[in-house]
Amino acid sequence: MEFPIKQNHFTSRHTDDDRALAYRFAAKVARELDKLARAIVLFGSASGHHDDEHPQSHIHTHVGDIDIMIVVDDVTIQLTPEVSTAYRLIVEQAVRDVSPRLHITTVQFTSFWEYMRVADPVMINVLRTGEPLLDTGFFEPMQHLLREGRIRPTTEAIWAYYLRAPATLQNSQWHIMQAAVDLYWACMDAAHAALMAGGHTPPSPKEAGNMLRAVYVEKGLLEAEFAQTMDHFYALSKDITNRRVSTMSAEYYDDLYARAKAFVDRMKTFLPDETPQL
Repeated sequence: MEFPIKQNHFTSRHTDDDRALAYRFAAKVARELDKLARAIVLFGSASGHHDDEHPQSHIHTHVGDIDIMIVVDDVTIQLTPEVSTAYRLIVEQAVRDVSPRLHITTVQFTSFWEYMRVADPVMINVLRTGEPLLDTGFFEPMQHLLREGRIRPTTEAIWAYYLRAPATLQNSQWHIMQAAVDLYWACMDAAHAALMAGGHTPPSPKEAGNMLRAVYVEKGLLEAEFAQTMDHFYALSKDITNRRVSTMSAEYYDDLYARAKAFVDRMKTFLPDETPQL
C-alpha cells in the first residue's frame, strides 16, 4: 500500500536539507512498513538542543541528530518477534541509505496514547513541536487538541513526575560521593607512583601514608601534611564505602579537590623528569 508523504506548510525548526533527508527516510520506510507505521514525525531542532528534554526520558537525542519518531501499530497488528526483526532491519537499512545523522525513536501506539492520556511532558513536547511526515489520521488532530488546551495532565502524572525529584536529588549526592572516592584514587595512584620512583614496592592502601612518612617525610624530602592528606583520603573512602558518610557540601568537596590536586602535584616532583609516551 502506498502512503502519501505530504509536505505540509509548517514552521520548521530544521534546515531545508535536514527536512529533505527526513522526508526521504519517511517515504522509504512507509513503502516497506505498510500499515505498521501509524505516524512518522520529525521533532526536536537542527542544533540538537531540546529545551524540555528530561534526563530520564524515554526519548534520547544528541547534538546534530535529525530526530524522527515512528509510531507503530500494536493495536491491530501483533508485534511478533518476526515482525519486530523485519521492522528493525527496514529502519536500519533506510538510515544507512539516507543519512547516518538520522536518529530514530520507536514508540508503540498504545504507549503513545498512554503518554497523551497523562500528558507526559516529554511526549507533549514532541506533539507540540513535531512535524508529521506521515500521519494516518491521529497525530495532527492531537496537535490541534493540545493547542486548544484539551490535553491536560492527570493527578497521577503530576505526582509521578514530582516524586522523581527527591530521588534525583539523592542521586546528585551519590555523584558527589563518587567524585570524592575518585579524588582518593587520584591520591593513591600518585602516592604509588612516587614510592615506586623511590625504588619501593607500592604498599596496601592503608599503609600508603605511613610509607610516605618512612620514605620521604622522615628524610626531610616531603612535608608531613601530604602524608596526613593520604591518611585523610583513605579514611574518607572507607567512610563513604561503608555509608558512614552519605552527604557532602559543595564547599567541603571543593576543599577536598584542592587538597587532592596539591597532593598529586607534589607527588609528581618525585618522578623521573621525562614523561614516557603511553
